[in-house]
Amino acid sequence: MFKLRKKFLLFYEKIIISISKYISISSIWLRVPEKIKLLIKKFLKYRKFPNYALIKEIDLKKNDQKKSFHFGTIIGNHNASNLLDSSIAKYLILKGHNVSVLLCDEALPACLNTSIWKSSHTDRLKNDLTLSPKEQNLCETCHGQSLKLWESTNAKIYKISELISEVELKKISIKINSLKALDKILYKGLDLTEDVIAGCLRYLCKGEENIIPENLYKRYAESALKICLCYEKIIAEDNIDVGVWVHGIYVPHGVLNKIFRKNKISFYNYNTSYREKRFYFTRNETYHKQFPKETADYLKLKETSKKQIQSIKEYLKSRERGSQDWQQFNNNPESSPQEKLKSLGYKFDHRDLAILYTNVVWDARLHFQENIYPDMVSWIEDTVNFFKLNSNKKLIIRIHPGELISHSVSRERVEELNCLKNLPENITLIKPQSRISSYYLASISSLNILFATKLAMELSIYEKPIICCGDAWVRGKGATIDPRSIKEYKELLNDDWRNLKNKYSSFLGLAYSYYFFERKPIFFPYFKVAADRKAFTINLKKYQEELNKNNSILNYMENCLINKIDINNKLDV
Repeated sequence: MFKLRKKFLLFYEKIIISISKYISISSIWLRVPEKIKLLIKKFLKYRKFPNYALIKEIDLKKNDQKKSFHFGTIIGNHNASNLLDSSIAKYLILKGHNVSVLLCDEALPACLNTSIWKSSHTDRLKNDLTLSPKEQNLCETCHGQSLKLWESTNAKIYKISELISEVELKKISIKINSLKALDKILYKGLDLTEDVIAGCLRYLCKGEENIIPENLYKRYAESALKICLCYEKIIAEDNIDVGVWVHGIYVPHGVLNKIFRKNKISFYNYNTSYREKRFYFTRNETYHKQFPKETADYLKLKETSKKQIQSIKEYLKSRERGSQDWQQFNNNPESSPQEKLKSLGYKFDHRDLAILYTNVVWDARLHFQENIYPDMVSWIEDTVNFFKLNSNKKLIIRIHPGELISHSVSRERVEELNCLKNLPENITLIKPQSRISSYYLASISSLNILFATKLAMELSIYEKPIICCGDAWVRGKGATIDPRSIKEYKELLNDDWRNLKNKYSSFLGLAYSYYFFERKPIFFPYFKVAADRKAFTINLKKYQEELNKNNSILNYMENCLINKIDINNKLDV
C-alpha cells in the first residue's frame, strides 16, 4: 500500500505541475465535491497542520509570572488562526503557563467554514444554507486536522459539544424558533445582532441585510448562543488572564470580544498583515474599529524620520506587484494602461480627473457612527450622480479586484448597480478583472476618493488629495480630507481641487503607511509561504530555532501578553 501511495503521489505531482502552467489549481479544487476532497485527503493521509511532537525536546526556563491564556481558535479549517495560535500556545506551555483552547467538534450549524460557494446551487438561488457544515461534509477534516494540531501542543482542549447539555440545547432551540430575520439577538445583556448579521453577509458574499433569510439568520444566531454558553463555563472553570483570537468580528469571534469585554478579561485580536510572515494585533478591540480611532498624535506620526519615509516609499512602489507581500490582488499589471483606458472610452483631455476606489460590498460590514453615508453603495450612487451633473470633471470608478480574487468571490457586484448603467462620457468604469493598476490610476488623478479601502494609506506617495467618506483605517490621521457631512463632501467635489492641498498631509499619510506596514506588524520568521503566495505553513526547523533563542519573537509575545500591553514591532518598542 505504501508503494502504491508513493507512485500515486509522484504521478499526481507531475499532473499538478503540468496543469498549473495553464489554469489555477485552486479554482479547480474549489469545484471538487466535499466528499471527493475528503476521500483524496484520507488516501493521501493529508495533514494540514504541523505536528509539534516532532520538535526536539527543550527545557525552557519557566516564567515566574505563571498566567492562564486562552485561544479562541474554534474553527479548525481557519489556516492562519490555527497556525499562529498554536505556535504561540506551544511556547507558552513550554514556559510553564496554563493554556486552553476551544474547538468546534461539528457542533455549530453555521460558522466561518460555511460558504455559499460550498453550498448547493439551490442555496445560491435562494440565498440560504439548507444543510449544516456537518451535513455538507465540511466538519470531519476541519475538526480532525485541528484536533491533531492542538493535541500536539499539550494545551487543554475544550469542545463545544462537551460543554453544552441536552437541556441547554433545548433552551437554545426554543429561543431560536421564535426568531425572525434581523430580530435582536440578546444573551444576558449581550447584543449579538451585529455579529450574526456580519456572519450571514460573509456567508452570502453580499452586502444587503434585507436579503438574509430567516433560516440562515437562525443558524448563525444559534451558533452565537452556543458560543456564549461555552464561554460561561470556560470562564467559570479557568481563571483566564488573557484571550487571543483572530478577527474580532463575525460568528464566532465577534461574539468572543463581547463576552470577554463583559467579563473584564483582556484579549487580543489579530490578522495577517500584507507583508509576508507578519501579523498585526490590537488589544481589547477588533482592528476594524481600533485602527480608525487611532490619531496621528497617539501614533506619533510626526516623529517619523526622513529615512523611514524613504524606506516606506520604496516598499509602496513594490506593492504594485506584491513582491514582498503574501496578499496581492494584481501581480500582473497592464503594460499599456493608457491604451487600455482609451479602449474603455476614457478621454485624455484638460478636465480634472477623480478616481473612486470601491471595496468588496459584503466585507467586514460593521456600523461606524462617524460615516456620513449608511453604506458604500449609497456613497457610490451619490458620487456618480454628482459627476453626471458635472461633465466638466471626469470620474474613473476602479472596482476592487477582490470581488473576484478573494477566498469568497462576491455575489454582489458593484458594476451591476443601476447608477452605473448608461454612464455619460465623463465617467469610466474599470471592472474588477481589469489589469489596469490602481497605482497607475492614482498617478494620473487630480483627486482620489474612497470609502474604506486599505489602498487609502498607500495613495499618499502620489501627493494628491484623498477624500475619505467611510471607515478607512487612515482616516483621522491628517492624511485624508474627512468630510463631516454629505453637504461638505459635495462642496469638496465642487471645489477647484487644486485648492485642497492645505487640507491634508502626504507626509502624515506616508508616516501612517510606515506605521501600518513596518511599526505595527509582528514578524514571525518560522512561517513558510507557498510558491503561489496563496497559502502558508510553519517550518518546524525554524520554529525550533526560535524556541532556542533568548530574545525571540515568541519571548516578546509572552512578555506583551503577560503585561497586557500593546503588541507592536519590536523595533518600535
